[in-house]
Amino acid sequence: MGSAPTQIAFGRSAEKKGDHKEARNWFAKAAQTGSVEALRLLATNLLVREPLAIADGIGMAREAAQRGDSEAAHLCATLAANDDGLPNRWNIALDYLLQAARTGHALSRQELALLSGKSTMDWAEMRGTVNMAAWLGTNPGRALSLSPDVRAFEDFLPPKFCDWIVERAKTRLEPAQVNLPDSGAGARMENMRTNSHAGFNLAECDVVLMLTRSRIAEASGLSPQGLEWPMALHYKPGEEYKPHYDFFDTNARGLAEDVERFGQRVATFLIYLNDNFEGGETEFPRLDIRYRGKKGDALLFFNTTDGKPDARTLHAGLAPTRGEKWLYSQWIRGPKS
Repeated sequence: MGSAPTQIAFGRSAEKKGDHKEARNWFAKAAQTGSVEALRLLATNLLVREPLAIADGIGMAREAAQRGDSEAAHLCATLAANDDGLPNRWNIALDYLLQAARTGHALSRQELALLSGKSTMDWAEMRGTVNMAAWLGTNPGRALSLSPDVRAFEDFLPPKFCDWIVERAKTRLEPAQVNLPDSGAGARMENMRTNSHAGFNLAECDVVLMLTRSRIAEASGLSPQGLEWPMALHYKPGEEYKPHYDFFDTNARGLAEDVERFGQRVATFLIYLNDNFEGGETEFPRLDIRYRGKKGDALLFFNTTDGKPDARTLHAGLAPTRGEKWLYSQWIRGPKS
């Protein structure tokens, strides 16, 4: 079986190849030797790879954090922030951030500095000065269309949050894909979409992203449980996403299976992360709407009306003519039928 480091290396190699079941087996073997790193890797695998085992993953992450693993403590901060049913979740998340920061976790230290607005205090003082209530409020949206429902939100996200998301996404970009009707699988289609994106699963998120998602759920009035994992979109000059729908056509077999399993994509929430570009509007050709927010502004549109996909929500991500465009994209699912 080998030593724990060897088993972990085998597990990481299997992850890179996409064999998540094999990786899970290797991490489990290494965890049995007492390796806290393996325990955290196993927890992460259980949280984000099929078949999911959320309760087991959370328990293992907490155990790894208790045993001093700073990455596990940061993961626990994210997990707490994501749990809208957890009493006092934001304080619990901050306590885990503090634990991770004290043990040298760079990302946790940066999060505490951002959330506290301080950079010269010690970590405990930073944690104590964070005012979560100030980060959680949202402002009323402005109607661009009543039917279908399209709303704009000015100053939805603080500029520092926008910068945070862009910095976290920069090193994760890959060619953006579209969902194939027959299989539901993602594929690159240059004749439809030429931009890049960076997705974040549960283990790759952080407290700042969870705060952003919480604000989105409040602004949309939809259940936090329906939020897919977030994605950052990047457009170089000339890159675009041609007119398309965000709802899934249930007449297509692969997309119908996705809706049956996860629910319909009933709404889309976009946050404009920068404004130093030209062009690049979000266009709704059937509504005669072209919208481009400034940095921190947001756009919400409902893809369904009276529970049914609305063809009037056809929209496009127009190409910037100068500069690079960054967006935060959040799809929101409705209840499963």
